[in-house]
Amino acid sequence: MESRKQQAIELEKKKHLADALLQWQIVSAANPEDQDARQAIVRLESAIRARLDSIREQVKKPSPPEQLRILHLRTLALQPGNQEAIAALKKLEWTTADQAASDKSASMANWQRKPAISVPRNTPQVAPSPKASQTSSSTNLAQFNRLLDLAEQSLRDQRWEHAGELLLQASDLSQSDASGRLITMKKQLSQQYYALGMRVFTSNLEQAIDDLQTSLWFDPDNIKARIQLSRASKMKQNLEEIRNPK
Repeated sequence: MESRKQQAIELEKKKHLADALLQWQIVSAANPEDQDARQAIVRLESAIRARLDSIREQVKKPSPPEQLRILHLRTLALQPGNQEAIAALKKLEWTTADQAASDKSASMANWQRKPAISVPRNTPQVAPSPKASQTSSSTNLAQFNRLLDLAEQSLRDQRWEHAGELLLQASDLSQSDASGRLITMKKQLSQQYYALGMRVFTSNLEQAIDDLQTSLWFDPDNIKARIQLSRASKMKQNLEEIRNPK
């Protein structure tokens, strides 16, 4: 337990209060009579409450979305299970996504305003064959299901990259991307990339960011991946500022 105590002390020095508290709680669980652990837990819980109260007061003030996002992330750094902060972050991300979707819709609308190609009056109009259309639709559906079968096997074999490639191909064949099976498999792959990212979070930050971005690509509603990606990006920014001070 001495090594865990030292780890807790180092974490507190670095202002990682929640992580330090967890280590002291483990020490206390192993030895309830440990006075160092008791005192540290009381001290850290008090410090965390004080900081959370300060952040709550800041959140009440009118602030730009980016500042609010940082405040909510600070809350989660102090109290990882804070549902209020998680919900607020999710709302901010949805607002940003809605704005991006609106911008994209406007861009597509402008693109669709291109002049229509005129057809000479004497050109005979040929109606598409219903039978040919049905055949093409059936072929696409069969190929779509085949891709999902292969992707499912790749997921079982833990071949994440190959599964991702197959799901991308299936998405291209799916007209609305609304297939329940496709969505479920994308969410499964998102969770796997989230786990990969967290596994290397402290040893390879660049790889962690890449994995978390991939996780969000397959499931934009993966709030855990979004939170950890924001945390990783901030850590990367801080490291770059330390290495290259202005």
